[in-house]
Amino acid sequence: MVKLIVIRHAESEMNKLGIHQGQIHNTGLSSEGIKQAKALAEFLKSEKISEIYSSDMKRAFETASIISQSLGNVKIKKDKRLREFTMGDFDNFPEKRDVLFKEFYAKEFAKGKSKYDIRPPNGENIWDLIKRVKEFMEEIKDKENTIVAVTHGGTNEVLLNLAQDLEKDSFKRYHQENTCINELSYENNKWKIIFINKTPHLEKIEKIKKEIYNDQEQIKKEILEKVTKILSENKIPEAYLFGSLLDKKFGEYLRQYGRHRGSNVNILAYMDTKNIPREWKYIDREEGLWEIYEIGKFKVNEIKHRIDIFILKDKQKIKEKINELNLKVEKII
Repeated sequence: MVKLIVIRHAESEMNKLGIHQGQIHNTGLSSEGIKQAKALAEFLKSEKISEIYSSDMKRAFETASIISQSLGNVKIKKDKRLREFTMGDFDNFPEKRDVLFKEFYAKEFAKGKSKYDIRPPNGENIWDLIKRVKEFMEEIKDKENTIVAVTHGGTNEVLLNLAQDLEKDSFKRYHQENTCINELSYENNKWKIIFINKTPHLEKIEKIKKEIYNDQEQIKKEILEKVTKILSENKIPEAYLFGSLLDKKFGEYLRQYGRHRGSNVNILAYMDTKNIPREWKYIDREEGLWEIYEIGKFKVNEIKHRIDIFILKDKQKIKEKINELNLKVEKII
């Protein structure tokens, strides 16, 4: 049985600036990224890792090198199949690359081209990414050891969907923190996901200070207008606000922290997870407690704040968990 530990690279210089990199912006790790990679490497010492595969992009290979050194110089195999998805020339315009691609796609499709054959200039399409990730998974599935693969957020997202035998039209969205760990195994001719997006090693790194906004009540009012609209549209019967927005400690980190600069908005709710909208992005889960999804973002002074919903499947357990965890909450639905 192979045990596959899939890791997103540590924070890069472009991550620090909040810029999507693709393959064109091939920057190395930031000083914070080096700290993250070292913390991850220390955490992985308890694993009996025999092989490390890495994307050949600088940010991934530098992360893999730090892990390798910590484990006694385990050999690293560079693998281009593990590269991040690239939109080619459109990656030169990260703020509007998606819009540029949609316009380009519409024009090419109107010419009668198949979706499988439409690629941005000097780039690839999602089917190319799926093909190369699938080839990698097929190659390593019958190994009998523990393997680390250091890749990228988009690559990981495809890998996790393929592990569930999902077709492109049914793909789920997965949030991936820098240096997050995803664990999978392959046995009885089937991939099994053990856990997704875990970062216990980052708890040892000092959290970044943040500046608290002055107009807490007005910000809270505007955010809750957006949140309640989302919750109502998805027919969520009961929901509570908790965390920094409720505690009037909502603000901006002095530099990027966990892929974003702003405090998170935290919502606790009951919902059948079978009805999760496809556009919601999976963040994490705590076994027997809740599943966490990103349901949107809210801007304050151009700083993006992630809106996270913590979903309990059993409506009867909401108040029980609030009391058990001693959560300070405010009912919003």
